[in-house]
Amino acid sequence: SGTPSLVSLEQRLLLAAPIVVSNAADTHVDGQINLREALALSNANPGPDSITFHASLRGKTSLLTLGQLTISDTVKIVGLGAGDTILDAHLASRVFDITDTAGNVTLEGLTVTGGRTKNLDESGGGIRFLSTGTLTIVNSVVTGNSTAGARAYGGGIFSGAGAVAFTGSILSNNSTTGLRSYGGGIYSSNGALTVDNSSILGNSTSGVYAPGGGIFSRSRSVVLTNSSISGNSTAGR
Repeated sequence: SGTPSLVSLEQRLLLAAPIVVSNAADTHVDGQINLREALALSNANPGPDSITFHASLRGKTSLLTLGQLTISDTVKIVGLGAGDTILDAHLASRVFDITDTAGNVTLEGLTVTGGRTKNLDESGGGIRFLSTGTLTIVNSVVTGNSTAGARAYGGGIFSGAGAVAFTGSILSNNSTTGLRSYGGGIYSSNGALTVDNSSILGNSTSGVYAPGGGIFSRSRSVVLTNSSISGNSTAGR
């Protein structure tokens, strides 16, 4: 009867160890692992996982040449700092697509940039969060992301059902340009939105009937503490 318990313990120890990203490229390199491969491993393992970055990747930008990164299970991704771990979709796709099965997701010490969607109803240029859990963004930068289609909400971040906690971070220069595309910086539909010790600046909407240059929220729970909101704009009528 002792053997099953031993196997179970080994499995728990294995899952508790972080998955370490050692390759900044979006292509496979033998003996290394990139972020896309790390997320594939995490998605395949039910329950919480953590992903970290090897120190050798400090200051290197990960260009997403194969499209958006999908997160479908609970995970915490910890970069080497917003200035040193940069995820750039170079305007070819969104950066993160977080599905409705993902549960809670934490992004820490990262820059999310260059995300872009161009089609109708394609919300979340930088991050699309469809989970009913909580998206926690800590000590990170979400900047230079956009949507271009009609009803494409949330140039930087779109949350359709879950909560968003934005802490010690910057949301800047994100935009929407389509008809009724609300929330240049962030669009929050139902879950609570908390912004703490953060800056929301230079975000915009320019489409017709597109309010919320910095923040657009339908939630009854929006809490901002020790944060600055400036230079956000809407240009459409």
